[in-house]
Amino acid sequence: MTDSETDYIIRAKKGDLKAFERLVSSYQKKVFTYLFHFTGDQSNAEDLTQETFILFFRKIQQYDASRALLSWLITIAKNIAISSCRKRKPVTLAPECFLLMPSEKRNSPEDQAESRELALEVQKALQSLSEESREVLIMKYIMDFSIEEIAKHQGIPAGTAKSRLFKARSDIKNIILKENVSES
Repeated sequence: MTDSETDYIIRAKKGDLKAFERLVSSYQKKVFTYLFHFTGDQSNAEDLTQETFILFFRKIQQYDASRALLSWLITIAKNIAISSCRKRKPVTLAPECFLLMPSEKRNSPEDQAESRELALEVQKALQSLSEESREVLIMKYIMDFSIEEIAKHQGIPAGTAKSRLFKARSDIKNIILKENVSES
């Protein structure tokens, strides 16, 4: 955390709305990205992002500066998303979610079609994973968290985070392979 970020947090805790707005603008895109990939629905992710920052504003006095602010915001976002998912029927991830991820250039129409097909497979497999496995994959491959950041966020040792990531990758690979075998 930078000194200026710490200053914004201190000022926001004292009720400075401009400082709070600065924190929101710094983290809004990251929280939205997490929620977009967690829920698979842009509109829902936008609503949940707003709810996350409303709750952040209400609970800012409880923020522990020894914890990374992004990790705290992601925890809030995750809890809000889980509560929301319990109230709504499941949403299928749009293939475009995965096309936003960094990858090789897709120049030809064939490459684009192949990418869409792969995105659909990944989307379907991701939805069938447990929330824990899905979250680990999103944090690692979408949010670009390190193993240490994942571990700290989840309150587990780095070795456990690594094991969860390994299991999640194995699970999604097996789901995709099983789907491909059954389609053959």
